[in-house]
Amino acid sequence: MVLVITSSIVEEQRAVMRFLFEKGKKVGKIHSEMVEVYGKDCIDCTNVGRWCKMFQDGRTSLADEVRSGRPVPSSTCLNVDEIGIVILENRCTALNEIKENVATFLMDLPGVLFMRT
Repeated sequence: MVLVITSSIVEEQRAVMRFLFEKGKKVGKIHSEMVEVYGKDCIDCTNVGRWCKMFQDGRTSLADEVRSGRPVPSSTCLNVDEIGIVILENRCTALNEIKENVATFLMDLPGVLFMRT
């Protein structure tokens, strides 16, 4: 019986890929072995191949590289609670005022407000 891991982090799967790559396994075999363990949460075969190529080229880090560009929107529980406090202080607060009062960048403020209800 094969146990399927239902929650894994990306770095964990990359470590498995690197281990199997260093053992001389081919991309298809690496992916099929990982699917047995990670199931539907497994990284796709194309990305396994991409990472194996990077390992072959000498990459050792499993973490994502820092990228420039637009920041990723954040909506943590803390941010959502912070927005809730602003709204409770004045229920007529406009969305733009909330964005100014909350210290984080929130693209989907209406979505965060929906999460609070």
